[in-house]
Amino acid sequence: MVRLRTTALLMSVAMLFTACAGAASPSPSPAAPASTGASPSASGAASPSPSATPKEGGTVVVAIPGDIKRTDSALVDDSNSSYVFANVMEGLVGLKPGTINDIVPVLASDLPKISSDKLSYTFTLRTGVKFHDGTDFNADAVKYNYDRWTSFPTELQDYSYYANTVLGQGAEGNVASVTVDNPTQVTIKLKTPNSSFLLSQTLPQFGIASPTALKAGKADNTVKDITKITYAQGGTPALVGTGPFKWEKWVKNSEVDIVKNADYWNKDAVAHLDRVVFKPIADETAIVNGLQSGDIDIAQKVSPVDVESLKTNQQFTVIDRGDSCNLFHLGINQNYAKHTPAPASDAKPLDNVTVRQAMMYAINRQALVDKFYAGQAKIADNWMPPATPYYKAL
Repeated sequence: MVRLRTTALLMSVAMLFTACAGAASPSPSPAAPASTGASPSASGAASPSPSATPKEGGTVVVAIPGDIKRTDSALVDDSNSSYVFANVMEGLVGLKPGTINDIVPVLASDLPKISSDKLSYTFTLRTGVKFHDGTDFNADAVKYNYDRWTSFPTELQDYSYYANTVLGQGAEGNVASVTVDNPTQVTIKLKTPNSSFLLSQTLPQFGIASPTALKAGKADNTVKDITKITYAQGGTPALVGTGPFKWEKWVKNSEVDIVKNADYWNKDAVAHLDRVVFKPIADETAIVNGLQSGDIDIAQKVSPVDVESLKTNQQFTVIDRGDSCNLFHLGINQNYAKHTPAPASDAKPLDNVTVRQAMMYAINRQALVDKFYAGQAKIADNWMPPATPYYKAL
Protein backbone atom coordinates (compact mmCIF):
# COMPACT_ATOMS: atom_id res chain seq x y z
CA MET A 1 0.00 0.00 0.00
CA VAL A 2 1.18 3.51 -0.74
CA ARG A 3 0.03 6.89 0.36
CA LEU A 4 -0.06 9.49 -2.39
CA ARG A 5 0.55 13.20 -2.04
CA THR A 6 -0.81 15.31 -4.85
CA THR A 7 1.05 18.33 -6.17
CA ALA A 8 -0.17 21.54 -7.72
CA LEU A 9 1.74 23.17 -10.55
CA LEU A 10 1.39 26.86 -11.26
CA MET A 11 2.81 29.20 -13.82
CA SER A 12 4.72 31.76 -11.77
CA VAL A 13 2.94 34.66 -13.45
CA ALA A 14 -0.38 33.29 -12.23
CA MET A 15 0.63 34.02 -8.67
CA LEU A 16 0.09 37.71 -9.35
CA PHE A 17 -3.60 37.06 -9.94
CA THR A 18 -4.23 35.06 -6.83
CA ALA A 19 -6.89 36.25 -4.42
CA CYS A 20 -6.37 37.67 -0.97
CA ALA A 21 -5.00 35.19 1.54
CA GLY A 22 -5.42 35.08 5.31
CA ALA A 23 -9.21 35.32 5.34
CA ALA A 24 -10.65 35.82 8.78
CA SER A 25 -13.15 33.04 8.17
CA PRO A 26 -11.89 30.76 5.40
CA SER A 27 -14.35 28.80 3.33
CA PRO A 28 -14.62 25.02 3.57
CA SER A 29 -12.21 22.78 1.71
CA PRO A 30 -12.84 19.21 0.63
CA ALA A 31 -11.15 16.40 2.46
CA ALA A 32 -8.55 16.23 -0.23
CA PRO A 33 -8.68 19.82 -1.46
CA ALA A 34 -7.52 21.17 -4.78
CA SER A 35 -5.96 24.60 -4.82
CA THR A 36 -7.05 26.90 -7.60
CA GLY A 37 -4.85 29.68 -6.28
CA ALA A 38 -7.80 31.90 -7.03
CA SER A 39 -9.63 32.20 -3.76
CA PRO A 40 -9.27 31.45 -0.06
CA SER A 41 -12.08 28.96 -0.55
CA ALA A 42 -9.93 26.66 -2.64
CA SER A 43 -7.17 26.15 -0.06
CA GLY A 44 -4.25 28.00 1.43
CA ALA A 45 -1.72 26.21 -0.75
CA ALA A 46 -1.39 28.81 -3.47
CA SER A 47 -1.54 32.14 -1.71
CA PRO A 48 0.79 35.02 -2.60
CA SER A 49 3.71 35.95 -0.42
CA PRO A 50 3.05 38.77 2.09
CA SER A 51 5.22 41.13 0.03
CA ALA A 52 3.37 40.46 -3.24
CA THR A 53 0.98 43.07 -4.58
CA PRO A 54 -2.05 41.29 -6.07
CA LYS A 55 -3.10 42.39 -9.52
CA GLU A 56 -6.75 43.38 -9.79
CA GLY A 57 -8.89 41.75 -12.45
CA GLY A 58 -8.08 39.17 -15.07
CA THR A 59 -8.91 35.53 -15.70
CA VAL A 60 -7.05 32.43 -14.55
CA VAL A 61 -7.38 29.13 -16.40
CA VAL A 62 -7.14 26.03 -14.20
CA ALA A 63 -6.63 22.50 -15.52
CA ILE A 64 -8.50 19.83 -13.55
CA PRO A 65 -8.27 16.07 -14.24
CA GLY A 66 -11.87 15.70 -15.45
CA ASP A 67 -15.25 17.36 -15.82
CA ILE A 68 -17.62 18.05 -12.95
CA LYS A 69 -20.63 15.76 -12.56
CA ARG A 70 -23.48 18.09 -11.63
CA THR A 71 -24.15 21.62 -10.40
CA ASP A 72 -25.78 20.68 -7.10
CA SER A 73 -23.05 20.38 -4.47
CA ALA A 74 -25.16 17.99 -2.38
CA LEU A 75 -25.49 15.53 -5.26
CA VAL A 76 -21.84 14.96 -6.18
CA ASP A 77 -19.11 12.80 -4.69
CA ASP A 78 -16.16 13.46 -7.01
CA SER A 79 -13.07 15.58 -6.43
CA ASN A 80 -13.31 17.58 -9.66
CA SER A 81 -16.70 18.97 -8.66
CA SER A 82 -15.38 19.71 -5.19
CA TYR A 83 -12.42 21.71 -6.59
CA VAL A 84 -14.88 24.06 -8.28
CA PHE A 85 -17.65 24.12 -5.70
CA ALA A 86 -15.33 24.97 -2.79
CA ASN A 87 -14.97 28.44 -4.32
CA VAL A 88 -18.72 28.99 -4.59
CA MET A 89 -20.33 27.16 -1.67
CA GLU A 90 -19.73 27.67 2.04
CA GLY A 91 -20.83 25.64 5.04
CA LEU A 92 -21.24 26.47 8.68
CA VAL A 93 -17.62 25.48 9.29
CA GLY A 94 -14.52 24.99 7.15
CA LEU A 95 -10.86 24.10 7.36
CA LYS A 96 -7.98 26.41 8.10
CA PRO A 97 -6.08 26.74 4.79
CA GLY A 98 -3.32 24.19 4.49
CA THR A 99 -4.78 21.78 7.05
CA ILE A 100 -7.03 18.74 6.84
CA ASN A 101 -8.46 18.80 10.38
CA ASP A 102 -8.16 22.34 11.84
CA ILE A 103 -11.82 23.41 11.91
CA VAL A 104 -12.76 27.10 11.77
CA PRO A 105 -16.13 28.88 11.65
CA VAL A 106 -17.34 30.11 8.24
CA LEU A 107 -21.07 30.92 7.99
CA ALA A 108 -21.23 30.25 11.71
CA SER A 109 -19.76 33.11 13.72
CA ASP A 110 -17.99 30.70 16.04
CA LEU A 111 -17.55 26.98 16.52
CA PRO A 112 -20.74 25.36 17.86
CA LYS A 113 -21.63 24.75 21.46
CA ILE A 114 -21.77 20.99 21.92
CA SER A 115 -24.00 19.49 24.60
CA SER A 116 -22.52 17.34 27.36
CA ASP A 117 -24.04 14.22 25.81
CA LYS A 118 -22.31 15.09 22.49
CA LEU A 119 -25.61 15.01 20.60
CA SER A 120 -26.60 18.66 20.13
CA TYR A 121 -24.59 21.21 18.12
CA THR A 122 -25.79 24.79 18.50
CA PHE A 123 -24.50 27.17 15.84
CA THR A 124 -24.67 30.96 16.05
CA LEU A 125 -24.77 32.35 12.51
CA ARG A 126 -23.19 35.37 10.88
CA THR A 127 -25.52 38.25 10.15
CA GLY A 128 -25.77 40.33 7.00
CA VAL A 129 -24.74 37.45 4.70
CA LYS A 130 -26.51 37.20 1.34
CA PHE A 131 -26.76 34.33 -1.10
CA HIS A 132 -25.62 35.03 -4.65
CA ASP A 133 -29.27 35.53 -5.66
CA GLY A 134 -29.64 38.34 -3.12
CA THR A 135 -31.74 36.39 -0.62
CA ASP A 136 -30.87 36.25 3.08
CA PHE A 137 -28.74 33.60 4.74
CA ASN A 138 -30.31 32.76 8.10
CA ALA A 139 -31.31 29.89 10.38
CA ASP A 140 -34.32 29.01 8.22
CA ALA A 141 -31.99 28.53 5.23
CA VAL A 142 -29.71 26.27 7.27
CA LYS A 143 -32.64 24.15 8.42
CA TYR A 144 -33.99 23.93 4.86
CA ASN A 145 -30.69 22.53 3.61
CA TYR A 146 -30.24 19.99 6.41
CA ASP A 147 -33.86 18.86 6.11
CA ARG A 148 -33.31 18.41 2.38
CA TRP A 149 -30.10 16.41 2.85
CA THR A 150 -31.83 14.00 5.25
CA SER A 151 -34.93 13.42 3.12
CA PHE A 152 -33.75 12.78 -0.43
CA PRO A 153 -36.13 10.61 -2.45
CA THR A 154 -34.91 7.06 -2.99
CA GLU A 155 -34.23 7.91 -6.64
CA LEU A 156 -31.70 10.60 -5.64
CA GLN A 157 -29.91 8.76 -2.87
CA ASP A 158 -27.48 7.13 -5.30
CA TYR A 159 -26.13 10.65 -5.94
CA SER A 160 -26.01 11.87 -2.32
CA TYR A 161 -23.17 9.75 -0.94
CA TYR A 162 -21.97 12.22 1.70
CA ALA A 163 -25.42 13.08 3.02
CA ASN A 164 -26.28 9.38 3.19
CA THR A 165 -23.04 8.42 4.90
CA VAL A 166 -22.74 11.26 7.41
CA LEU A 167 -26.36 12.15 8.16
CA GLY A 168 -28.42 9.26 6.89
CA GLN A 169 -31.92 9.40 5.47
CA GLY A 170 -35.24 9.78 7.29
CA ALA A 171 -36.03 7.61 10.29
CA GLU A 172 -32.98 5.44 9.57
CA GLY A 173 -30.62 8.41 9.69
CA ASN A 174 -28.65 9.87 12.59
CA VAL A 175 -30.26 13.32 12.67
CA ALA A 176 -32.94 13.57 15.34
CA SER A 177 -33.90 17.19 14.60
CA VAL A 178 -32.81 20.52 13.16
CA THR A 179 -34.31 23.37 15.16
CA VAL A 180 -34.41 27.10 14.45
CA ASP A 181 -33.84 28.64 17.88
CA ASN A 182 -34.00 32.17 16.46
CA PRO A 183 -33.05 33.81 13.12
CA THR A 184 -29.34 33.59 13.96
CA GLN A 185 -29.16 30.31 15.83
CA VAL A 186 -29.82 26.72 14.81
CA THR A 187 -29.39 23.45 16.72
CA ILE A 188 -28.64 20.13 15.04
CA LYS A 189 -29.37 17.16 17.29
CA LEU A 190 -27.98 13.71 16.52
CA LYS A 191 -29.39 10.39 17.66
CA THR A 192 -26.00 8.94 18.52
CA PRO A 193 -22.66 10.71 19.02
CA ASN A 194 -20.43 11.03 15.95
CA SER A 195 -16.86 12.18 16.59
CA SER A 196 -16.37 13.07 12.90
CA PHE A 197 -19.62 15.02 12.46
CA LEU A 198 -18.13 18.51 12.75
CA LEU A 199 -15.16 17.66 10.52
CA SER A 200 -17.49 16.22 7.88
CA GLN A 201 -19.39 19.50 7.71
CA THR A 202 -16.33 21.20 6.20
CA LEU A 203 -16.95 19.37 2.90
CA PRO A 204 -18.42 21.45 0.04
CA GLN A 205 -21.17 18.83 -0.17
CA PHE A 206 -22.53 20.48 2.98
CA GLY A 207 -22.40 23.99 1.58
CA ILE A 208 -25.55 25.98 2.36
CA ALA A 209 -27.52 26.74 -0.81
CA SER A 210 -30.20 29.35 -1.34
CA PRO A 211 -33.60 27.75 -0.64
CA THR A 212 -35.13 30.13 -3.18
CA ALA A 213 -32.73 28.89 -5.86
CA LEU A 214 -33.25 25.24 -4.92
CA LYS A 215 -37.00 25.62 -5.32
CA ALA A 216 -36.68 27.53 -8.59
CA GLY A 217 -34.32 24.87 -9.94
CA LYS A 218 -36.63 21.97 -8.98
CA ALA A 219 -34.15 20.77 -6.37
CA ASP A 220 -36.61 20.87 -3.48
CA ASN A 221 -36.96 17.04 -3.40
CA THR A 222 -40.26 17.12 -5.29
CA VAL A 223 -38.61 15.97 -8.55
CA LYS A 224 -37.18 12.47 -8.37
CA ASP A 225 -35.50 12.30 -11.81
CA ILE A 226 -32.09 13.98 -11.53
CA THR A 227 -32.04 14.78 -15.25
CA LYS A 228 -35.14 16.96 -14.71
CA ILE A 229 -33.59 18.98 -11.88
CA THR A 230 -32.31 22.07 -13.68
CA TYR A 231 -30.39 23.19 -10.59
CA ALA A 232 -28.23 20.05 -10.90
CA GLN A 233 -27.83 20.22 -14.67
CA GLY A 234 -26.22 23.65 -14.99
CA GLY A 235 -29.46 25.47 -15.55
CA THR A 236 -30.58 28.81 -14.22
CA PRO A 237 -30.33 28.84 -11.26
CA ALA A 238 -27.51 26.45 -10.36
CA LEU A 239 -25.03 26.30 -7.46
CA VAL A 240 -26.22 29.39 -5.58
CA GLY A 241 -24.16 29.79 -2.41
CA THR A 242 -22.44 32.55 -0.43
CA GLY A 243 -18.78 32.14 -1.45
CA PRO A 244 -16.24 34.58 -2.92
CA PHE A 245 -17.06 33.38 -6.45
CA LYS A 246 -20.42 32.97 -8.18
CA TRP A 247 -21.49 30.34 -10.64
CA GLU A 248 -21.60 31.44 -14.28
CA LYS A 249 -21.72 28.54 -16.73
CA TRP A 250 -20.87 24.93 -17.51
CA VAL A 251 -20.02 23.79 -21.02
CA LYS A 252 -19.89 20.04 -20.52
CA ASN A 253 -16.51 18.42 -21.18
CA SER A 254 -15.13 21.84 -22.10
CA GLU A 255 -15.09 24.36 -19.23
CA VAL A 256 -16.66 25.59 -16.01
CA ASP A 257 -16.68 29.35 -15.33
CA ILE A 258 -17.05 31.12 -12.00
CA VAL A 259 -16.93 34.90 -11.52
CA LYS A 260 -16.00 37.26 -8.71
CA ASN A 261 -18.58 37.95 -6.02
CA ALA A 262 -17.99 41.66 -5.47
CA ASP A 263 -20.51 41.62 -2.59
CA TYR A 264 -18.80 38.83 -0.68
CA TRP A 265 -19.58 39.11 3.03
CA ASN A 266 -15.94 38.67 4.11
CA LYS A 267 -14.49 42.00 2.96
CA ASP A 268 -10.96 40.85 3.85
CA ALA A 269 -11.20 38.01 1.34
CA VAL A 270 -12.90 39.52 -1.71
CA ALA A 271 -11.24 38.02 -4.78
CA HIS A 272 -8.88 40.08 -6.93
CA LEU A 273 -9.65 37.96 -9.98
CA ASP A 274 -12.63 38.64 -12.21
CA ARG A 275 -13.03 35.05 -13.36
CA VAL A 276 -11.70 31.51 -13.00
CA VAL A 277 -12.10 29.04 -15.86
CA PHE A 278 -11.73 25.33 -15.07
CA LYS A 279 -10.71 23.13 -18.01
CA PRO A 280 -11.10 19.34 -17.75
CA ILE A 281 -7.86 17.87 -19.13
CA ALA A 282 -6.95 14.27 -18.36
CA ASP A 283 -3.78 14.05 -20.48
CA GLU A 284 -0.88 15.09 -18.23
CA THR A 285 1.38 15.79 -21.20
CA ALA A 286 -1.24 18.16 -22.59
CA ILE A 287 -1.38 19.90 -19.23
CA VAL A 288 2.38 20.54 -19.17
CA ASN A 289 2.28 21.69 -22.80
CA GLY A 290 -0.58 24.06 -21.96
CA LEU A 291 1.39 25.53 -19.08
CA GLN A 292 4.41 26.06 -21.27
CA SER A 293 2.35 27.76 -23.99
CA GLY A 294 0.46 29.93 -21.52
CA ASP A 295 -2.95 28.45 -22.36
CA ILE A 296 -3.15 27.14 -18.77
CA ASP A 297 -2.19 29.16 -15.70
CA ILE A 298 -2.64 26.54 -12.98
CA ALA A 299 -2.64 22.75 -13.02
CA GLN A 300 -4.44 21.18 -10.11
CA LYS A 301 -2.04 18.25 -10.25
CA VAL A 302 0.81 16.86 -12.31
CA SER A 303 2.28 13.39 -12.63
CA PRO A 304 4.68 12.57 -9.77
CA VAL A 305 7.34 11.57 -12.30
CA ASP A 306 7.34 15.12 -13.70
CA VAL A 307 7.72 16.95 -10.41
CA GLU A 308 11.50 16.97 -10.01
CA SER A 309 12.16 18.15 -13.57
CA LEU A 310 9.55 20.88 -13.26
CA LYS A 311 11.09 22.12 -10.04
CA THR A 312 14.27 22.97 -11.95
CA ASN A 313 12.36 25.06 -14.50
CA GLN A 314 12.10 28.68 -13.33
CA GLN A 315 9.05 29.12 -15.52
CA PHE A 316 7.01 27.13 -13.01
CA THR A 317 6.20 27.27 -9.32
CA VAL A 318 5.52 23.82 -7.88
CA ILE A 319 3.42 23.75 -4.73
CA ASP A 320 3.55 20.64 -2.56
CA ARG A 321 0.28 20.65 -0.66
CA GLY A 322 1.85 18.57 2.06
CA ASP A 323 0.06 15.98 4.16
CA SER A 324 -2.47 13.86 2.35
CA CYS A 325 -5.49 11.81 3.30
CA ASN A 326 -5.28 9.68 0.15
CA LEU A 327 -4.61 5.95 0.33
CA PHE A 328 -3.92 3.46 -2.45
CA HIS A 329 -4.52 -0.20 -1.69
CA LEU A 330 -5.01 -3.56 -3.39
CA GLY A 331 -8.43 -5.04 -2.66
CA ILE A 332 -8.88 -8.81 -2.65
CA ASN A 333 -12.13 -10.75 -2.98
CA GLN A 334 -11.68 -13.62 -0.54
CA ASN A 335 -14.76 -15.36 -1.92
CA TYR A 336 -13.26 -15.69 -5.39
CA ALA A 337 -13.79 -19.18 -6.86
CA LYS A 338 -12.99 -20.82 -10.16
CA HIS A 339 -16.65 -21.34 -11.01
CA THR A 340 -19.85 -19.40 -10.39
CA PRO A 341 -21.78 -20.68 -8.60
CA ALA A 342 -18.95 -22.56 -6.93
CA PRO A 343 -19.44 -26.25 -6.10
CA ALA A 344 -18.67 -27.31 -2.57
CA SER A 345 -15.40 -28.84 -3.72
CA ASP A 346 -14.22 -25.73 -5.58
CA ALA A 347 -11.16 -24.15 -4.03
CA LYS A 348 -11.13 -20.51 -2.98
CA PRO A 349 -7.40 -19.73 -3.10
CA LEU A 350 -7.76 -16.14 -1.85
CA ASP A 351 -9.63 -17.39 1.19
CA ASN A 352 -6.31 -18.83 2.35
CA VAL A 353 -4.43 -16.31 4.49
CA THR A 354 -1.03 -17.67 3.44
CA VAL A 355 -1.88 -17.08 -0.23
CA ARG A 356 -2.77 -13.46 0.54
CA GLN A 357 0.42 -13.04 2.55
CA ALA A 358 2.44 -14.46 -0.34
CA MET A 359 0.86 -11.92 -2.69
CA MET A 360 1.75 -9.13 -0.28
CA TYR A 361 5.38 -10.25 -0.04
CA ALA A 362 5.55 -10.53 -3.84
CA ILE A 363 4.72 -6.85 -4.32
CA ASN A 364 7.70 -4.53 -4.00
CA ARG A 365 5.96 -1.59 -2.40
CA GLN A 366 9.09 0.54 -2.13
CA ALA A 367 9.65 0.11 -5.88
CA LEU A 368 6.13 1.45 -6.47
CA VAL A 369 6.93 4.45 -4.30
CA ASP A 370 10.24 5.06 -6.05
CA LYS A 371 9.20 4.46 -9.66
CA PHE A 372 5.45 4.93 -10.06
CA TYR A 373 5.14 7.79 -7.54
CA ALA A 374 8.67 9.14 -8.03
CA GLY A 375 9.19 9.22 -4.29
CA GLN A 376 6.06 11.32 -3.74
CA ALA A 377 4.48 8.74 -1.42
CA LYS A 378 5.13 6.65 1.66
CA ILE A 379 4.45 3.01 2.45
CA ALA A 380 1.27 2.90 4.51
CA ASP A 381 1.23 1.03 7.80
CA ASN A 382 -2.55 1.14 8.32
CA TRP A 383 -5.76 2.56 6.88
CA MET A 384 -5.27 6.03 8.38
CA PRO A 385 -2.67 8.38 6.81
CA PRO A 386 -0.49 10.11 9.44
CA ALA A 387 -2.12 13.52 8.97
CA THR A 388 -5.58 12.30 9.96
CA PRO A 389 -6.83 12.68 13.54
CA TYR A 390 -6.20 9.75 15.87
CA TYR A 391 -3.57 8.17 13.59
CA LYS A 392 -1.20 5.86 15.43
CA ALA A 393 1.75 4.17 13.77
CA LEU A 394 1.55 0.38 13.76
